[in-house]
Amino acid sequence: MKKIALIVLACAMLLSGCGNDVKTTGRIDTEVHSYYSQASGQIKEIPVALGQTVKAGDIIAILDDTAAAYNLQQAQQTLIKAQAALAQASEAVEPENIQQSRNQVTIAEQNRNTAKAAYEKADRQYQQQLSLYEAGASALNVLQDAEYQRSVAETALKSAEAQLDSAKLQLALVLKKQTSSNQIKMAQADVKQAENQVAQLTDALEDCIIRAEKDGTILSLSYREGAVITMGSHIADTSIAGQNYWIGYVNSEDAEALQYGQQVTIKHNKTEEPAQVCYVDLKTQYAPEEFQTASNSNRKTIKVKCRLTTESALQPGQEAVMIFDKTASTQE
Repeated sequence: MKKIALIVLACAMLLSGCGNDVKTTGRIDTEVHSYYSQASGQIKEIPVALGQTVKAGDIIAILDDTAAAYNLQQAQQTLIKAQAALAQASEAVEPENIQQSRNQVTIAEQNRNTAKAAYEKADRQYQQQLSLYEAGASALNVLQDAEYQRSVAETALKSAEAQLDSAKLQLALVLKKQTSSNQIKMAQADVKQAENQVAQLTDALEDCIIRAEKDGTILSLSYREGAVITMGSHIADTSIAGQNYWIGYVNSEDAEALQYGQQVTIKHNKTEEPAQVCYVDLKTQYAPEEFQTASNSNRKTIKVKCRLTTESALQPGQEAVMIFDKTASTQE
């Protein structure tokens, strides 16, 4: 009889302990990292899909880099000419160098005239499309494409004008048999300016490729291939690997037993994982409809977040139950 009494007492104590467990249904959420375009243009490729896992450095989107690559190539040529002008400014001028510089001016003028004609044509086409669009006779994407083509032509014209100015400067330098220190300093400044332009345009070319900065999962994509976007456009959202948490609404009387840093259990189907309380709201409220259950639909609740471990197998969007012993904190 004595053994039976001890067994009954042990079972009672065990059942009593189970009665102290609080169970609340919530969902798995995650920290989100958003990506914005650092350049304008047409999206050429999006090599990822919703739900796809990406590593830091993986490509999320690629913009058409035709204009950026052209501008960089022109800037590199300008740098080469500026470096040559600096070298010539420090050397004796030979007759063949004078003729060569004049030829360069002639070629640069022809290139400038060609670029100017192309820009004027693109501007006329843009103005025509703008009139048609305002009259309701043309689509917005057609207008945007015309504006983009005009922008490319304008950039090419500015580059051609810069090359012409550089060629004229080079000719002016070689026409003088003796160069002053001020002219040499000017040539050095031109080289420095050209180097800065090359560096800026190199960055602009790299901005045409949007890469994942952290490991994670693609949560959203704002555009499709072929879309024309502007700088600052939202491209995608990704989760941050290893930074998932459980979020739910706990009845206010039960939430009083929760403390920051407290260890709890998160259960999804047959899987149980440890978690740590990282946020407890100070205000009571009725749980949002998506979080309402039979036990809290008409009761005041407290919003609670619990951070999962970096090894957690739970995925954002899954429903899971948070379990904790409401007597544990008071006993501590």
